[in-house]
Amino acid sequence: MIPRQGRPVTFGKPPTRRPERRTRVESRCAGAASGGAAAPEPHDRLPLDKRPGKHMSWTLHFLRKWSAIVDPISALRLCVYVLGGENRDSDLTVRLHGWGRVRLRGFGGGDFRMLHCTFYEGMEPPAPANCQTVIDLGGNIGLATISLARRIPNLRVYVVEPDASNISMLETNLSRLIRSGQCRVERAAMWPKDEMIEVIPPALPGSYGATRVGKNGGGGALVQGMTMDALIDRSGFERVDLLKMDVEGAEAGMFATGSDWLRRVRSLAVEFHGDARTDCDFDRIVAGHGMKITELGNNGAFAEWP
Repeated sequence: MIPRQGRPVTFGKPPTRRPERRTRVESRCAGAASGGAAAPEPHDRLPLDKRPGKHMSWTLHFLRKWSAIVDPISALRLCVYVLGGENRDSDLTVRLHGWGRVRLRGFGGGDFRMLHCTFYEGMEPPAPANCQTVIDLGGNIGLATISLARRIPNLRVYVVEPDASNISMLETNLSRLIRSGQCRVERAAMWPKDEMIEVIPPALPGSYGATRVGKNGGGGALVQGMTMDALIDRSGFERVDLLKMDVEGAEAGMFATGSDWLRRVRSLAVEFHGDARTDCDFDRIVAGHGMKITELGNNGAFAEWP
């Protein structure tokens, strides 16, 4: 066989291949896998609709997906953030399409995970038709309210959150709604009785989304606990179009003082924790009032009047 002109052929060993060049972010990914920060999830563990294409790196896949949610610069910042960039433990600000700036805390606290679940995984809270008023119980850093406000421009929201650190981020992220008079934030918590209760910090430091409340006596920070009727009264709304509840297990006491408050809300979206759904007899009570229940993922339920 005659070799092509200008291309010498060596017999007895395969031609050498030049090593592929890696981008700086891809190099960080490789370094993470060998003991640094947590490496991105292997492609074979990702759901089929989230695996990169045959000729697409994890980095390009990440940037393409997130650029549909945030601006390109923010997508790049998130990529470096996830792969263990220098500022991984610092606050990070991204620009969300249809909203603007959203502030997140250090990577270990769960704010990025909540951003991912809400906007990347599409776990945004549902809303009934012609929704205008919302009570957000367990507002965290405001992502659920932001999701609703992007879809409902004239939305009015009463947000309740017991954790002081979350309140600070919440007020920053919802500052636009607060300035316009569309949103009021209160540091309080849902509770079976109107009394002062204790904020129980998460077992793991920095796990911002896992703050719970309990009876006073442990020496922790105190907040006002309120029954469902009291919370609806505090909202100032004559009728609540949506009551969203994600309160880390306290939902088990939502009917402790009765269930007549259901007549004051058009719809209810609840994230359940542990056995709370069974403990509060949610399905029997809500269906008994005539509301239709729809499942939300593995641990949630949406109920509305037909």
